[in-house]
Amino acid sequence: MIKKIRERIQTDFFSYRFYKGVYIQMTLYIQFNLKKDFYEVYSLIICILKIFYSRKSVQIQ
Repeated sequence: MIKKIRERIQTDFFSYRFYKGVYIQMTLYIQFNLKKDFYEVYSLIICILKIFYSRKSVQIQ
C-alpha cells in the first residue's frame, strides 16, 4: 500500500514538474514572439518615417 502511494506521489510530482516546465517554455516563447513582433513593427514604422521625411526634404529643396 505504501509503495503504491509513493509511486502515485512520484507520478504526480513528475506530472507537476513536467507541466510546470511546459508552462514556463510556452511563456518564454510567447514573450519572445511578442518582443520580436514589436521590433518588426517598430522597424517598419521607422522605415516609413524615413521615407516620409526623405520625400519631404526633397520637396522643400
